[in-house]
Amino acid sequence: MVVPVEGGSVRQLTSDRQPVNGQAWTADSRELVFESNRYGGNALWRVAATGGQPRRVETTGQSPTFPAISRRGDRLAYTETFIDSNVWRYPATGVESHDAPTVFATPTCLLCSSREDESARISPDGRRIVFVSKRTGADEIWVANSDDGKANRLTFMNGSPTGSPRWSSDSRWLAFDSRAAGQPDVYVVNADGGTPRRITTGSAAHTTPAWSHDGRWIYFVSAAQIFRIPSSGGEAVQVSRNGGSEMEEFADGKTLYYAKSTGGIWTVPVNGGPERLVPELADLRTGRSWGLTSQGIYFMDSRANPQSARFLNFRTRRLTTMLVPSGEMPGGTPSLALSPDGRYLLVTRVEHRVNDLLMIDNFQ
Repeated sequence: MVVPVEGGSVRQLTSDRQPVNGQAWTADSRELVFESNRYGGNALWRVAATGGQPRRVETTGQSPTFPAISRRGDRLAYTETFIDSNVWRYPATGVESHDAPTVFATPTCLLCSSREDESARISPDGRRIVFVSKRTGADEIWVANSDDGKANRLTFMNGSPTGSPRWSSDSRWLAFDSRAAGQPDVYVVNADGGTPRRITTGSAAHTTPAWSHDGRWIYFVSAAQIFRIPSSGGEAVQVSRNGGSEMEEFADGKTLYYAKSTGGIWTVPVNGGPERLVPELADLRTGRSWGLTSQGIYFMDSRANPQSARFLNFRTRRLTTMLVPSGEMPGGTPSLALSPDGRYLLVTRVEHRVNDLLMIDNFQ
């Protein structure tokens, strides 16, 4: 948007409904250079200050952001950001005779590409893994075989930020969030492919979905509270009253577990009632890397030094360290997933991260 310095009417220059990471005036004040993933993948674009069709600025690198133009106008500098993350599989012994899964083998890279692969979730039947990948240039939802990692692309959201995929309990459907309609909304798609169906509407942001065990409801976050909406669409019902974020319904369909930005894992009856803090995890700040099995809660424990993947057994109430991951784990996305039988653990690891400043001389 542009507006006269002395005040006046605001004029809209772009209508891509995509995030913009930085903008800069050209020296003659006739154009703006900005970053957008308007056609999939980050790129720099230029648009006239009076409006019109944006034109792409040719750059080196894959993810240019935050442009800056010199006062004379002949140099364009920008940040080149690149991350390569992969999902590794750690075999484990399960929990039949243990308080927690015990990792015993060297990990293998299961979901690997030269771009970001993250947010892996294992289907309840254990046969498939859903994950988010930038291997085609922008965030899309992919589904892979859990044994060999062979993957197929599930969504084609035209470069719109897309993520947070979650399985239904019958392993047939997936819910995820995307900005394809402008604001973040929750979508549902068949795990075998098809056209995603948007189930939330309105101007508010709706993110981080999770299915009820019976498949009738989808939980999501809006305005820092947890709501649920019929999976076929309809009116949303507020569930939390004192904040909530990443959530998961227990297998009995009676209790919802969720995190809070203030810390801790909490529970509340799905049909209403008082919220309760899980006492062993009162001061835990998990981010988004935690989940449930029928035997307990697994989570990434940043309280430990070094950071560790741990398990709280519901029967014994014992906290056990499963794994001390090597390398950096990405922040802001789920980086941990335990199979339903506890026999393998998926860990997302950052293999390569680059933040460089690049410059184009003789920019015109």
